[in-house]
Amino acid sequence: MEYRTKEYTLRVNGVQVRDCVWLGTPPKRIMYDVVKWEERSEPTIVVNAVTGQLEYSFENCYSLAHLVWNPKEEWFELEGVGTRWLEEAPSKEVCDMLLEFCAKTAKELREDV
Repeated sequence: MEYRTKEYTLRVNGVQVRDCVWLGTPPKRIMYDVVKWEERSEPTIVVNAVTGQLEYSFENCYSLAHLVWNPKEEWFELEGVGTRWLEEAPSKEVCDMLLEFCAKTAKELREDV
């Protein structure tokens, strides 16, 4: 199986908006993954999702929240993953980056209708 995870934003304080990655069938709604990147002091072996080859990685990410498109409101809802979003206590720069992404993407989604 081949898939590519699109990165929609640059990393701001280690936080980034990316495509959601699913095991199994994804839900039928528009949503994006808000992830936190961490560096490792020791590499770990991972499977490259595109090539299927084993490689070393010095970083990993995990989901903080999801941005879910609400077609009735024509805006995004932030769905936290447990309390990770609160525990991260994101900076103003991170919040501004997410709001900018939401505004840009909402405009594109409204134009597609």
